[in-house]
Amino acid sequence: MINVSGNVYQLASGQINSLPLNFGTVQVGQSVSQILSISNTASGAAGFVEDLNAAFGASSGTGSSLISGSGSISGLIAGATNASGMTVSVDTSAAATVNGAIAVNFTSAGAVSGVDNGLGTLALGSVDYGVQGLIQANVINTASPLINNSPIDLGKVRIGATSPTALVSVSNQATTAPQAALNATISGNGPIDAGGSFNLLNPGGTNNTDLQVGMNTASAGAINGTATIAFVSDASNVGGCAPNCQLNLPSQDVSVSGAVYRLANPLLNTSEVSLAARVGDAAPSATISVTNSSPDIYTEGLKVSTGSAPAGFTNSGSIGNLAAGGTDASSLKLTLDTATAGTFSGSQTLAFKSTGAGTTDAVPDIDVGNGTVTVGGKVYTPAVATLNTASNVNFGIVHVGDSVSQAISVSNTAPVSALNDVLRGEFSSASAPFSGGGTLGAGLDAGATDSSSLSVGMNTAAAGNYSGSATFVMSSHDADLVDLALPDLSVSLSGTVNNYAKSIFTFGMGDGSFKADGNSFVLDFGTQLLGSGALKTTLYASNGANGLADLLDGDFNFLDGIDFAEDGFDPFIGLGAGELTGPLLLTFNTGKVGSYVDTILLSGFGHNASGYRDRVADVMLTVRGSVIQDGGTVPEPGTLWLATLALLAMGRRAIRRAAASEG
Repeated sequence: MINVSGNVYQLASGQINSLPLNFGTVQVGQSVSQILSISNTASGAAGFVEDLNAAFGASSGTGSSLISGSGSISGLIAGATNASGMTVSVDTSAAATVNGAIAVNFTSAGAVSGVDNGLGTLALGSVDYGVQGLIQANVINTASPLINNSPIDLGKVRIGATSPTALVSVSNQATTAPQAALNATISGNGPIDAGGSFNLLNPGGTNNTDLQVGMNTASAGAINGTATIAFVSDASNVGGCAPNCQLNLPSQDVSVSGAVYRLANPLLNTSEVSLAARVGDAAPSATISVTNSSPDIYTEGLKVSTGSAPAGFTNSGSIGNLAAGGTDASSLKLTLDTATAGTFSGSQTLAFKSTGAGTTDAVPDIDVGNGTVTVGGKVYTPAVATLNTASNVNFGIVHVGDSVSQAISVSNTAPVSALNDVLRGEFSSASAPFSGGGTLGAGLDAGATDSSSLSVGMNTAAAGNYSGSATFVMSSHDADLVDLALPDLSVSLSGTVNNYAKSIFTFGMGDGSFKADGNSFVLDFGTQLLGSGALKTTLYASNGANGLADLLDGDFNFLDGIDFAEDGFDPFIGLGAGELTGPLLLTFNTGKVGSYVDTILLSGFGHNASGYRDRVADVMLTVRGSVIQDGGTVPEPGTLWLATLALLAMGRRAIRRAAASEG
């Protein structure tokens, strides 16, 4: 037995349910379209009727190029209807007659409820939409509105004035016949008032009388707005347009401007004027600032005038027409008289008026209030700086390392008046090695003297003769003005800085070795053989100071006898820095075996022309030497011998001092 099976499918069947499109008479640009209703009317066993596809084909007949279709339908199941997928439209961009059709192509999809049955698609033919009736259209050109006088300026008025008005001129521009007539209705927006209408203005016609605009004058400010004209293209003048005779055209706006002005609104920006000067100064002045403080420029101009000036002041200037929002900070002026010192106070009155000149041109000017400025002034007598200390300060002769200074006395010699500056001053500069310092602090009143705050000094780090100067800057000060620079006070300075005198021994020539260690000096003849002959040496005493120094006086004392022959150890006076005494001769006789030591003390005084005199540090000279026999040793001197030497030294020292005092 052979089993045979198979499926047989019913083709889809397409149907247009929509009536033919008959849109009568429309105007150019008027929208014309029709959404088609399409059904799959095939019937058969459930699950075996194919789906329907539909798409637009070619258009035909009169005006076929103006007929178009958009959209398509896919997979429309048996018994179903689609009323949204396909739309027929007519191009109305130009006048024409339409009497045609557009094909709708149907296809059996080869699928059931979207499931492919493997049989492929099958064209079912096309149906001309509109074969059951005519699609007719007589297209008429729309009216063509033109506003002839936009923008419109209504001018300037004060708040609350009757609004000026203006008529709007509108034309229906002639284009290509047949052309519809024009209807219009005007309405205002915001601050613009408007009213009026007209109907059936034929192509080429103009209406100048029925549409009117105005403005609301209740609030001040710029009037900038529009009136809107609603236009309708009315083809009833052509006829045969029912039921589509009227077509709403895009509305158009008429630009309308104007201005409503408020009175000037004065704002006094300067509430107080304070001026200060010194007697004889160029008279200072201050301006009074006034603003016409409207919230916008639509305000009348502001006039300002001044009343009489307060004592001590003069006034000048006026404001003729200050525009809205403007500020005048230069025309009105107050000036302080500087002929007399003193304190002045009072008030300056201002009168304000609103003027329409250049804005509304309304007359007369209107008073809009008064203003008052509080006025104060101070005129000071300047300070005068006078140096009481001698203009040449000599510090005399001082020593290196001394602290040297001198106070400078200064007075404010200005006459006492109703209002005076104080004198201020401070150290400015000094030439080396001089210095200065101090300040007059808060300042000296007129007639006052300060003898301690300012000073000059001299740096004594290095010896020398010095001259130079110190400068103190002076100024006249008060609480209201910038300080007035006064002539500097200058002091000539001089002084001498000396090094202290210093006692030293200096080697001249001869035998032995000489060395120095601080204030101790040693002349050592060494060890000599008995009878080897006398050794001789020349030394000097000296003022060992460097540079400029005190003079040195000196005296020699032998402290432990005289073992060496000496000559020239006499008192001396007035040695300058680096100067030497006469030769100090020392002789070592080698005729006796022994060890020999002499100690010589140099005591000195430093002095200078200032009257200064004081001791300088003592210095000690030790002279030593030894005598031995060939191959022998040096015997120590006996105690009695040493005592005898000491007594001899003391006696000799006394004799020398007596001689020095006599000299």
